[in-house]
Amino acid sequence: MEKRLPFGGKTSKVVGLFAAALISLTVSGCDLDYCADDNKDRKCDEDGTPVDPNDWIEEDGKRKYLKLYEDYDDDEGFGG
Repeated sequence: MEKRLPFGGKTSKVVGLFAAALISLTVSGCDLDYCADDNKDRKCDEDGTPVDPNDWIEEDGKRKYLKLYEDYDDDEGFGG
């Protein structure tokens, strides 16, 4: 009898591999860079780097958004 993984088998494997990759990036010293965007123009207040409005952390009671360093076209969305 085949052993089944909870929550869909293949999906669990993919999610597990993604989590492992994310952990290995974090452990290997690949730090994500966050900054403030207090005026909500989707650009870092410090240096004008584009930020992802959907990926943020809270630090000292303020939101800090993930900086986007590669070519990023906000109008295209994911996979555009």
